[in-house]
Amino acid sequence: MPISEDVTWKNIIKMLREFSGKTQENFAREIGVRTDSVSRWERGNSNPGRLATRNIIKYYFLHKTGLTEKYMKIIEDFLERNDLLK
Repeated sequence: MPISEDVTWKNIIKMLREFSGKTQENFAREIGVRTDSVSRWERGNSNPGRLATRNIIKYYFLHKTGLTEKYMKIIEDFLERNDLLK
């Protein structure tokens, strides 16, 4: 996936979940949401709310060691571009 402005929550959620080897159900449990929420986000039908966003960011910083530098850059660029690192 090229680093670009086109990266969305849909890409970020799926990338984090797949690189951590989680099912949608397990990922949902870890960030405190329902499985259907993760499914909607990955399909691009909705975006995480404020609390879920905070939990996803925490999850990323706890699990980023499993990601390649390329994917860490994609995620961190997305978070910065959307003012989510403050």
